[in-house]
Amino acid sequence: MNQPLISVILPTFNRGEYVKKAIDSVLIQTYENLEVIVVNDGSTDNTLEIISEYKNKDPRIVILNNAPNLGFVQSLNKGIELAKGKYIARIDDDDFWCNEKKIEKQVDLLERNKEYVLVGGGAIKIDQEGKEIVRYLLPEKDSDIRKMILINNTFAHVTVLFRKDAWEKLGGYDESFDGMEDWNLWLRMGIIGKFYNIQEFFVRYTGHQRGNLSYVEKKYG
Repeated sequence: MNQPLISVILPTFNRGEYVKKAIDSVLIQTYENLEVIVVNDGSTDNTLEIISEYKNKDPRIVILNNAPNLGFVQSLNKGIELAKGKYIARIDDDDFWCNEKKIEKQVDLLERNKEYVLVGGGAIKIDQEGKEIVRYLLPEKDSDIRKMILINNTFAHVTVLFRKDAWEKLGGYDESFDGMEDWNLWLRMGIIGKFYNIQEFFVRYTGHQRGNLSYVEKKYG
């Protein structure tokens, strides 16, 4: 399979305590042709120091510094504008991917199915001590996703991989939808391509999951 470049966008603000685990979970992916764009949104703790250490060790790390703080959605757009990758992946600074083949599997699906623009996966919510609270898989097929997406967000933001050219065509994340910027983007992507959720767990998240996932079809645990 061709190895297109993947751009992983990681906005961060004062999360020096957590950001290492997020970055590590990207760097251990079996799919290695990637860049990690860390958007430091005006942090005042040791976040910049930590991410700079990573950049010195791994040339795949790219750092953008916002001064002053721009906010989450603007940071996302800024990071993706700089991205060189064919595909965009997302991770938050207090989450970490729990499947080393996440990117490999998602790229393979999108490369083999040109009509698809967006692929996600399952998520596991954990508490601050790392104890699992709940895990869930999301509607798998395009037809099932479309039945629900007008009512509820059918993708966990930090599991997705999408085509950058689709993002560009749609004008990026709408910055007036802070808190539901992902759901808004998916709805617009549905006009130009198809959806899929791989039925595997891709991320463990500890913070507040942006978007509405209350509808979950399949819960485990």
